[in-house]
Amino acid sequence: MKALTIILLFILSSYLHIFAQSNESAKFNIVFTELMIDPTPFTGLPAYEYIEIYNRSDKPISLLDWEIQIGNNSKTLPDTTILAGEYIIITNQNNYENYLNYGKVIPVKSLAALNNEGQLIKILNEDSVLIDFVSYNTSWYNDKIKVDGGWSLEKIDPNYFCNDLNNWTASINYKGGTPCQINSVNNNINDTQELEVLRLGLDNDSSIIVYFNKFITDKNIINQNNWIINKELNPICCTIDEIHPSIVYLKFDYSFIKNTSYVLEFNGDLNDCYKEGSHSFRESICLPDSIVFNDIIINEILFDCSDDNAEFIELYNNSNKCLDIAQMKLLLFENDNINNAIPISLYSYIFFPDDYVIISKSPKSIFRKYFSANTNKYIQLENIFVLNNEGATIGISVYGFNIIDKVYYSPDMHSPSLTNHKDVSLERINPKENSLNKYNWTSASYTVGYATPAYKNSQYLNHKEENSYIYFDKEYFSPDNNGADDVLTINLNLAKTPVSANIYIYTENGILIKKLINNQIISKIDKIYWDGTNDDSIIMPPTNYILYFEIASIDGSVYKEKKICYLVKK
Repeated sequence: MKALTIILLFILSSYLHIFAQSNESAKFNIVFTELMIDPTPFTGLPAYEYIEIYNRSDKPISLLDWEIQIGNNSKTLPDTTILAGEYIIITNQNNYENYLNYGKVIPVKSLAALNNEGQLIKILNEDSVLIDFVSYNTSWYNDKIKVDGGWSLEKIDPNYFCNDLNNWTASINYKGGTPCQINSVNNNINDTQELEVLRLGLDNDSSIIVYFNKFITDKNIINQNNWIINKELNPICCTIDEIHPSIVYLKFDYSFIKNTSYVLEFNGDLNDCYKEGSHSFRESICLPDSIVFNDIIINEILFDCSDDNAEFIELYNNSNKCLDIAQMKLLLFENDNINNAIPISLYSYIFFPDDYVIISKSPKSIFRKYFSANTNKYIQLENIFVLNNEGATIGISVYGFNIIDKVYYSPDMHSPSLTNHKDVSLERINPKENSLNKYNWTSASYTVGYATPAYKNSQYLNHKEENSYIYFDKEYFSPDNNGADDVLTINLNLAKTPVSANIYIYTENGILIKKLINNQIISKIDKIYWDGTNDDSIIMPPTNYILYFEIASIDGSVYKEKKICYLVKK
């Protein structure tokens, strides 16, 4: 009888083990829910790293022969069963005993350390099928104090896996984390956002990359008949990126042609990771052309911002060509030498003519702060350099270090009517003018909230062509930083090549108030801007002002002219 009981128990144990091992190990049934990445300084928990996982299914799951991958380091998990609704933490074997009082712990010998700046972590089942992944970075803390250590990152809703960016934040538990417990930030995410295409890229001249705003698990997305180019051409292959399931690759038996626009469409039933629905997408795509000087320019800079905001650099496609940002680097100069060079995008990003994109460490902070008509026009760059509040020279290059634009910015370029520059961007006035012309930059208008991320600048001026030798866009201006006529624009259309110029500004009584240009070299066709200030940077009162021009040409002749402008108060 005793032997029979032992045999029955063995069979039952084996059955339960097989049952636990073989069922419910589908994608996202085991999910990462908490990461203690930087446990120091000590807040209340043991000062050791841990990774928490959670069984969101309704059955036990065996982790026998499962793997956890941290970066390029892979470790096999010991034989452990995680019950339905149970939290377990994974930690280095050397730290195992420090967390036994908190719940079930899986010790792993020589488990790799977590990178404080960001890393990809994956968990795979016994068949090497990816079950869950997380690719974290420091912006997820949403807290400039907690990011320095002692606090874990917690998942907000373990049953939501459409977009990790908005589903993680710093723990609010006084100990700094909640190992083996329901998270302190636990909450249901009510996803009302529709599935949409963020942008398109190209892998090569016959493969399109589609970037969505959410993860997609529905296999209809890889149904070739649901995709079509120009109403006639279906892809021969469709795949979802395993690590980033918001990315879809389409391979065509056709080579796209430069300077030709194509329309990509999707029509069909499609479930995103959260809800069902019928979807249709229609996006333009083109094969990118080569990038030359001034094709893409730096168009707006926010360098002095508050804690709930983020610095950004805006790029503008100043050409009539489709271009690929993936070929570019963001540059920081020191003493006219490149001090730092960062690839802007690791993935193809097709940049259309007259389009905008912002580069920032935390784009979502920017779009919370400012209105934008294009909240999908961003590149999150975790390792972007800090912009010096006192000024710096930045640039962009292509194909290595072929510099295509370069800008010097400083707080002195802000409108003199502003007493506080924090959270106010510098905007380029005319995208066709020299980037290093400090008079071609000014503060964003207060009417737009002091910044225009990813859309047309509030201070943008579209200069007209005219045959006059010297003329103003408008003879009047009002330097009140409201976004309308804030500067006087002086257009020079010179018949002879100039070697030096003076532009002096006088009151009606003949009193010199400003040496706008003093014995400086200007271009034959040039634009100069007056912001309404005198030589002491004080805004002048509303009245008429006389501009005196004295321009020496290469042949020794000197051209002189006087013009009147009107500074008005609106």
